Amino acid sequence: MAFVPPPVASPRARELGRELADVIEKYRREHPDVSGREVRQALRIALRGGEARPQVALLAMGVAALLGLFASLYRNSGEGGGGLPILPFILLIVLLVGWVLFVRLR
Repeated sequence: MAFVPPPVASPRARELGRELADVIEKYRREHPDVSGREVRQALRIALRGGEARPQVALLAMGVAALLGLFASLYRNSGEGGGGLPILPFILLIVLLVGWVLFVRLR
């Protein structure tokens, strides 16, 4: 089994990490009731800047794959009336995706 060492942070990244830790520590001294969850939320807000969120892209790809699967099932079901109606599946997927995005982005 090959051992791959973790990537080493650059000097600037280490400096920024120390500065962030100092700011968080100072804020916690001034506001002793702040929770770890609030600190994580603040960091998440700060990181949202302009970076693309890979979770959203993965979710969109998953939805596209599911829609393709249901469209394929619907198309291959034939016209005999025994096929699956696709509209309820699409509505369910859209509602599910909306709910997941709402929960993840709030």
